[in-house]
Amino acid sequence: MEELQFFIEEPQNRGRYFFLPQLKLHKTHKNIALPKLLKKAVKKAMQSQKGHLDLFLMFLLGISLETNQKLLRGLFTNTEESKYSATEVTQYITEQLKSQDISPETSINMFYCLLELKDNSLNTEIQRYFRSSPGRNLSSSMCSLLAYTLMMSEDVLDEFNLNMYETTWGGYMSLLPVVRCCRKAKLSSCKLNDTCCETVALALQIPNSPMIELDKSHNDLQDSGVKLLSERLKNPNCQLKILRFEIQILVLPPP
Repeated sequence: MEELQFFIEEPQNRGRYFFLPQLKLHKTHKNIALPKLLKKAVKKAMQSQKGHLDLFLMFLLGISLETNQKLLRGLFTNTEESKYSATEVTQYITEQLKSQDISPETSINMFYCLLELKDNSLNTEIQRYFRSSPGRNLSSSMCSLLAYTLMMSEDVLDEFNLNMYETTWGGYMSLLPVVRCCRKAKLSSCKLNDTCCETVALALQIPNSPMIELDKSHNDLQDSGVKLLSERLKNPNCQLKILRFEIQILVLPPP
């Protein structure tokens, strides 16, 4: 648990104290408020160039939730009941995300932190972040992390616009499964082909599918891709009302 001491010590003092067992801090810091400790941890992780603190930060945020604190009292006799509210740390993270200097890698790690904090505004923050700087380029691995974050959120996206993200074709493929948890999927002009239709087709037939609008115009779907999607429209789970292909708009009758 030396990472906690690292988070709260100033650089000139780091290494002077040992982190004591049973979650005891050095006497100088034993009364530090939990929100203050967590904000310091967030700041340290964002300043790190190596990213070696990111996983520990997510773990720390997760166990800081009040529900988990109740469980920890059975493991650590010195752990006091926490009345900590995630609101303060969540607000701190969202403020950091508004900075134009933050890298895409760091921003996605912060999205993970919001996920750990069970923040209801996660999807809103992700959309706001990418709309504010549409030129941000994402690697395929970063797209995979972003897709995971969006899909793990309990909220359904009102709109998922694949064109919002600057990435490679492989990055688009990593993001495509997000269509399973959105009401409106805008996938136009993303160089999608017929093999991509399988992912979208699966999204149309999952139980309680939220998708009601799909735009796949200006993509090379081929006849096979169009046929596959057409077949999925017959599935009883499909709730789609509007389907766009090229310049045509199909308004589907209710089932």
